[in-house]
This record gives sequence, structure tokens and C-alpha cells, in this order.
Amino acid sequence: MDDLEFELEIKNDFLEESEDLLTNAENAFLQLVVGGENQELLDEIFRLAHNLKGTSKAVGFDQLSHLTHIAENLILKLKEGSLEVTDPIVTVLLKFKDLVTTIIFGLKDNIDAEFDITTIVQELEDATEQKASVAEIKETPDIQMEDQVSAPVEAEVEAEVQIEVEAVDPVIFKEETTQVAPTPINTIPKKEKKANDSNESIRVNLSKIDEVTDLIGELVILQTAIFQRRFEFIKDEVSIKTITTMEKLFKDLQDQTLSLRMLPIKNAFQKMNRIVRDTSAQLNKDVHLSLVGEETEVDKTVLERLSDPLVHIVRNSLDHGLESTEDRVKAGKDPKGSVELMAYHEGNKLIIQITDDGKGIDPNIIFNKAIEKGVIPETAKMSESEILQLIFHPGFSTKEQVSEVSGRGVGMDVVKTNIEDLGGEVKLMSKLGEGTSIKIILPLTLTIIDALVIRSLQKKVVLPLSQVHEIVIVNSKDIESFSNMACLYKLRGEVVPIFSLNAKLGEADNLKVKNTVIIIKGATTFGVIVDEILFQQQIVIKKLGDDMAGRPGIMGSAIMSDGKPSLILDFFDLFKSNMKQSRSNIVNKRLTA
Repeated sequence: MDDLEFELEIKNDFLEESEDLLTNAENAFLQLVVGGENQELLDEIFRLAHNLKGTSKAVGFDQLSHLTHIAENLILKLKEGSLEVTDPIVTVLLKFKDLVTTIIFGLKDNIDAEFDITTIVQELEDATEQKASVAEIKETPDIQMEDQVSAPVEAEVEAEVQIEVEAVDPVIFKEETTQVAPTPINTIPKKEKKANDSNESIRVNLSKIDEVTDLIGELVILQTAIFQRRFEFIKDEVSIKTITTMEKLFKDLQDQTLSLRMLPIKNAFQKMNRIVRDTSAQLNKDVHLSLVGEETEVDKTVLERLSDPLVHIVRNSLDHGLESTEDRVKAGKDPKGSVELMAYHEGNKLIIQITDDGKGIDPNIIFNKAIEKGVIPETAKMSESEILQLIFHPGFSTKEQVSEVSGRGVGMDVVKTNIEDLGGEVKLMSKLGEGTSIKIILPLTLTIIDALVIRSLQKKVVLPLSQVHEIVIVNSKDIESFSNMACLYKLRGEVVPIFSLNAKLGEADNLKVKNTVIIIKGATTFGVIVDEILFQQQIVIKKLGDDMAGRPGIMGSAIMSDGKPSLILDFFDLFKSNMKQSRSNIVNKRLTA
């Protein structure tokens, strides 16, 4: 590897590692309490800034190093007590973090890029000089000297100041050198090692973990095939016992490999601190955010796709759910509104619950607005829970005016679509005057899923169990044909379209006397006629080849215990076009029912 390649590699490594550092910095900024005790937190922020400055300088990102140095001056004054933590200062620090994030991602695209940092540099310098005068700095009590001398970080600060003296305000530099004496390295007390410090970590490309997972999945499939036939061709007891033990070991190995993809939901949750801070300020509402279950683990792929739904729900809770401060006081509530994010495991599912103590949702308002927008006919008869689900309808909003926060009617539709794409579901509960709770139910991982194995056209296909609402046996006389687009069936008073899987896969399908129908319940309920349901099992999802990738309704493939591949179908996507064609007929049928 030549020098240029090595330099590029260390720069890219820095850009990757800095993302975690920036997340930690933002969380620390948001935790700063105005007028409160923040010394430990300020020490942590200073270390983060110092690390970012030194490392960016070392790898050659001088502009980023200079920007961080200016921010470090402000943080140092906060740390020393020369400046008090105020809301405007926290806002400036958050702006600084946002610009650094922009720079990091910009450098990933163009390693030699330059950025305009003049505005934020000026804001940082203004914030730094707004309160402490030279006299105030010189009068800092000498009693702090011992603490500063004994701390390793402070010694590092002194060394850094001496190296970059030309970039530091001379008065501040003089004050630092009079208070902090250079400490010989062998006198610096060693930091006690915590018990969990031994849990070291390394960065591994996710594609490598996926490759290992695939290989172990193949081994599990082979092991399953051997285990199922162990009595057919193996007679001695020792070999049978060995095969049984191997099955357990392979299963444990598979579980451990899948756990490598699992990450705590903490980062996704803590990003909501910033959303709540900015949105509540925009809406002029005082809001407290509670985070519960931050260490709950979830597959990295699921975690990455959770961000948008969580942002939409939290912003919606602040805008639609929580009343204004005046209205809360009138209602006898705490002037400060409350939003809680909770995560926990329930079986092999991840549950995320977002709850507010706002005014709740009035079903009458939703119902009338849905009629006004043509979402439902005036004669529609719906339960309260069905009415509440209308907020997930595309384009639905109760707001008369569009604001920067909400009102376009796309947020909650995006939530439902994104969650269902992940094989999950969304449930909404609300009580007028007390608040609203939205529960997101997701699979822990998208690599292994519970599935139904179905026979269609003499072939096995797989359907994720998360899509199955119920399975019913339907007599042909109860199914009404409706042109060539769909059949209709009345399920407990609800008219639902019925489609044939065989017909969808390319073969005409005549109704039998008794038909097995899988009921799928999403934004709209529909049923699918299948030849036979064989069994339920966990399957390992395999990626499709280039010739099959992107085909509607096919989400992957699975190797069955007999060694043969089967397609994994997504009924929501597979029958999307049929649903569009039949929707108008279903509405007409409801009106005449």
C-alpha cells in the first residue's frame, strides 16, 4: 500500500468513527441543564471535542480541526465556570454539531471538499465572549489548581494549547499557563479500569456478517435434513445422539451469529431528544420526553428503517396530541406535556410504544373529516377503533392549515407503510382528554422469520406469518364473483375481496366446494385462496438473484429442509394492483349492502 492509499484509508476510518462520536456529542449537549450541575457532563463534552479536534488534525482535515478548536474554547469556559450554560449556548453547540455532521458526510463524498464555516465560527466566538471578561478570568480561585493538575485530560489540554498557541487568544493562554503546571507523565494517576472495560469491540462490515449468517443458515438446513432422516439410514445410538447434539450446537451458533446484527435501540431513541427540543420550541410548548428500554436490542436493518416512522409519530404527538400550555392549565393538567418512548421484547417481537398525555383523539372529528375528504361514504358504519385507524389513510389530516410541522396528511401514512414493509404492524389507542398511545410491533430480525409454507400449483411457496390475520374455510356458494377482477366475500359483516394465488401465478383456478382462504389485514382487508397450507416453520431469508430481484410480490427465497428452494411472497405487494382495480367495486357493494 502506497502513502496516498494509506492516507485515504485513515481518513475514511476517521469519518466512519466520527459518526458515533457526533451522536454522543449531540446527546451530551441535549442533556445540559440550564442553571444546573453539569460538571461531569461538561468534562465529557470537552473530551469529545478535544478528541475530534486532535484526530481530525492528525488525519489532515484542518478546516474541521479549526472549527472544533473554536467550539472547544466555548466548552472550556463552560467547564471552568466562566460562562453559565444557557439555552442560546446549547442551541449554538447543536448548530456546531449539525455543521460538523454536514462536513463529515460531505467529506465522505469528496475527501478534498471545503465548507463555509464563517457563520458558525462567528456564533461560537460571540457566545464565548458574551459574559466573561479578562478580569473575571484572572480572578479564578487558585483552589482549582490541584484538581486540574491531577486530571490527565487537563494535562493534555495544556499540551494542545502550547502546540497551537498561535490560534488561541493570548489572554486565555496566559491564564491557562499560570494555573496548570506541566505534569510529568509518570506522575499522572492511572484511571481505574472498570469491570466492563474488558468488553472490547471491533468494526466489522455488515456484508461479512451476512455472509457468515448465510453459511450458517446453509449448515442449519443440511443439519435439519439429516436430523429428520436420522432413523432411516443411521442405526447406532451413538451416531443418532451425535446428530441430535449437532442440531443444538448449530442452532446455538445461528443464534449467536444473528446476535452480531443486533444493536441497542438507544441511538434511535436519543435522536428523538433533538426532535422534541426543536419541535416543542417551534410550537411554543413545554414538553418532557421519557425514554424507557434504551438497551433493547434490534436488528441493524430494522433499526435503520425505524428512524422516519419514529420522527413522524413524535412530531405528530407534539403537534396534534399535546395541548398548548394554556389549554393544559385550563384542563387541570401539568403545564408541561409528557411524551414517553418505550421499547421491550415480547416473544420474538420488538414492541415500541409512543404515549402522550395530550387531549386524545375525538372519533367524531375523524369520522366527519373522513366523510368530508371522501375517504368513506356517509352511510359507512364503523367501530371506534376502525375510525381511529383512518388517520393512517393516505392524505388524511384534520388540520385546516399546513404548517412546517404537519398538516399535509402524509406522516402517518408513511409510518404505516414503512412498518408494514418491515413485516410489522401499528396499533393505535386513544382516550379523549387523557392521551394517545401508538404501538409498533416488529420482528426482531429480518434474516429469520416465522412463516407459513403453502402449496400452490404443486409447488411450495412461503408467506411471512406476520402478514396472516386469520385462516378461514369458505364455501364456494358464499363467494360472489365480480367481473374478472375479484370475488367478494362477507366476513362477519365486512365485504372483502378474494383473490386466487394460482391465478396470480399464472394458472386459471376454479372454486372448490370448500376453499382455504388466508385473510390479510392491512390498510384494506382482503383474502387469498390457496391450494393447501402445509405447515409453519422458521425460515432463513436468502437474497434473490439479479434475474429475480425487484419483481413485485417476491421478497426473497428460502431453502427448505428437502434442499429445494421456495419463493417468499409478500401478499401486500403481490395483490396491490388487484386491490386498486377492485376498490371501487367494493365501495359500491358496501353502499348497496
